[in-house]
Amino acid sequence: MNQQYELTVRLTVKGPIISSGGGNATRGLNRIFSLNALEQPVLRGSHVKGKLRESMRELSDILPDKIYDLHTLFGKEQEEDGPDPRLQQKAAVKISDFIPEEYPANPSIGRNTRVSIDRKTGTSREQHLQMLEKRFESGSSTTWTGTISFFSPDHEAARELGNQLEIGLKWITALGGTKGTGYGRLEKVSTELSPHTPFSAVSLDGEGSVYPLCFEFIDDLMIGGQKKPNSNFVESEKIIPGSVIKGSLARLLNMLCGTNPSTEPISQKNTAVDREFPFLAKYYSRLRFLHAFPALPGHTSRPVALPYSAVQVEPSENDLPFGDVALLDELVLDKKNRAPRFQIDWKESNATETLRESFGWGTPEIINKTRTAIDEKTRTAKEEKLYTFQYLTPYQVPAHDDPDADKLRIRWISRIMLPELEPTERPKLLQELNRATSLGWRYMGKRDAMFRLVDIGKEASDPPFASRKSTLSQGGLAIVTLQTDTLMFDAKALAEQNSRIDLNAVYEDYWDKITGSSCKLLRFFARQRMTGGYLAKKLYPLYSDCYYPYVLTEAGSVFVLELQSPLADEALNRFVENGLSLPSQIIALFPEEEDHYEHWKNCPYVPENGYGEIIVNLDWHWRNCLSSPAAGDAS
Repeated sequence: MNQQYELTVRLTVKGPIISSGGGNATRGLNRIFSLNALEQPVLRGSHVKGKLRESMRELSDILPDKIYDLHTLFGKEQEEDGPDPRLQQKAAVKISDFIPEEYPANPSIGRNTRVSIDRKTGTSREQHLQMLEKRFESGSSTTWTGTISFFSPDHEAARELGNQLEIGLKWITALGGTKGTGYGRLEKVSTELSPHTPFSAVSLDGEGSVYPLCFEFIDDLMIGGQKKPNSNFVESEKIIPGSVIKGSLARLLNMLCGTNPSTEPISQKNTAVDREFPFLAKYYSRLRFLHAFPALPGHTSRPVALPYSAVQVEPSENDLPFGDVALLDELVLDKKNRAPRFQIDWKESNATETLRESFGWGTPEIINKTRTAIDEKTRTAKEEKLYTFQYLTPYQVPAHDDPDADKLRIRWISRIMLPELEPTERPKLLQELNRATSLGWRYMGKRDAMFRLVDIGKEASDPPFASRKSTLSQGGLAIVTLQTDTLMFDAKALAEQNSRIDLNAVYEDYWDKITGSSCKLLRFFARQRMTGGYLAKKLYPLYSDCYYPYVLTEAGSVFVLELQSPLADEALNRFVENGLSLPSQIIALFPEEEDHYEHWKNCPYVPENGYGEIIVNLDWHWRNCLSSPAAGDAS
């Protein structure tokens, strides 16, 4: 089995140096240094990777039998209308950002100037004066430290690859921008190879059905996001879908076991994984990975989605200006005889921020990074290949009244829900899961952000506004709040109808079918969004001939159900444990011989990927009912 190795790299660079990779512009400067979330200057790992790839390509022309295949080391860029992206080669090496070993807390920042000269007149050309930020003096040497990690079957093979990477780094002449004018000259390279030390980040309970996950990111994180038409900006999501977590762990298993490509599904057909992790291979498709939510710094409980039945009202003294209308048969006016405002009409304020925090949500800082593809022949930027990506930093947005306070790190909290197994099999599955996560599970997201697993054991406190235990004791009502986006109807089939779409009838039919007519929908507060059309067309054979977007009912949507049978409690508890089922219209599209746990092959929005998670009867609805004397009290 492969083992993960880490090559610690120290680069000595002679100033001046400028490495600009996006960020906000500064008045009076044309180019500023790229900074990380802690305001430290960095040489981006993507930049070092590009330079290393270029140098090793040159070396491969000189020593074709001595250099590793570049596509294996650095991955292959996907081409327009290329093959299935699931078959695209992923990079075998992961390169971190490089940070100076010594850098003052309050640096003196100056500027350098550059100007173009008119060849005919010998004078400065108009509008060609550039002002560059100066953080490192000309002639001074600075050592930058980063890491390159990869998997290898043994130490000898790892040492050979480490030596090749070191040679490639030494072939680089300069780093950063404006290299043609003497900036960023690389003077010295030193490396040190070490194996990854396995560690367990989860306290195991052999009888438990929940495997807790807590991710603490070291790098800036980008999750999901697609380039919108006529735009070069890609926006990151703030919640990590269970499918991303599941795919990240699957990729680790393939890399540990040497499966190629590393995107191969985990099943008993994956013989390499089945040999080392037989129980994971057998039950991987049945593991339910919940979405990872960003929690407030210092909190160990998983946040709860803010219900769409929450409304903004005129507050009483010392109260938050919010109430809830899920229990009301009709809307009422607030204390100033005004209609309450739903979330779509809220304006950001300290009050809305406090409300979200009371539900446990952290708010990560956002930064932008600009990247461009380089033409291999001209070494200039490719046309129409300049993009700006939004990233989440691993730190909480600072308070308005104390912007200079120390930054607090956010943790993303998730769980793996184990399926029903034989008593002798569950401990073995847990042991394999713990073994796999301890052998180098460190990368996630579109740009492979590095993270570490943190042991939080069992959650130290109940989630905010914890769910009531009995659904039948609440006056025969169950108030269901979606915690994650959920696929509840087939939008294409509805659109093909010639009649007006009645969402009340659509949702009523859904709840009637999945609960066996034991629950009746009274009212709902919901929003929908289109998603997945590109993925469906690109990845799933079922939709290869057409654009097939899904319409998901968003997290936070609320459904008030009337319980009409003793079987309702059993059905709702089953959905709390396993997630909401896909609608029958969607399941009918799948091959008949396909197993229930194989639906992910044709639809990404299945419960095993974290979708369809619910919570029933939040205390919030009763405590903050708008007609109640306690309305507005969210403490």
